[in-house]
Amino acid sequence: MSAAIIDVGVDLGFDRQPLVDAFMAGSAQSYALGVGPRMVQPRTGTGATGSFSGLHDLLQKDVDHCRHLPVQETLALSGLIASCDLMLARIRRAATEAEGGATPVDPHKTVDGYFDAVRRKDIDALMALYAEDARFTLPNGKSFNGKEDIRAVHLSVFAAGSPFPNPGARFAGAEGIAVEIVAQLPDGSERHTTNHYRFDDAGRIRSLGVYARG
Repeated sequence: MSAAIIDVGVDLGFDRQPLVDAFMAGSAQSYALGVGPRMVQPRTGTGATGSFSGLHDLLQKDVDHCRHLPVQETLALSGLIASCDLMLARIRRAATEAEGGATPVDPHKTVDGYFDAVRRKDIDALMALYAEDARFTLPNGKSFNGKEDIRAVHLSVFAAGSPFPNPGARFAGAEGIAVEIVAQLPDGSERHTTNHYRFDDAGRIRSLGVYARG
């Protein structure tokens, strides 16, 4: 979480190291704050990507063991795992940056972009959110694989007078994000569904399953 705090500060416009120094000089100082941000500190040169990959794999193993602990404190365990998943995602981002790739998109921003594009019936903006090998599954179980087929099904829905989705509760976990939706249909009725999103390392939609609810 200490690395995430610094990332938020950097996103707000502060310089990374002076921000760490400022926190360490006050009541927020901690061992984690001194170590965590350095784990994702930008690195360049030979071995930079490998060092992130090795760190990620080491932590991933421990987190996977943690997921299956036989405890009754399920809420505490869920919070711990959520924090670990955030750190793992941040390390993957650091590895991508070390390779010179684009900074991955926050999956929550991908979800927000999805609803915005569907409401505007902007097919190009919508398809930009999908990975090339994405899968899209409808409530009836029919699946569409690849962006070409997914584009076609979205266009058919738009042409038929697509529902206007109103997203509600959002649940994020290790496997992706689920969003409860109440959609206004062209005839004035409502449809209750849940979208289950999974993402690739760039934050694009790898799979989207739409499930009927209630």
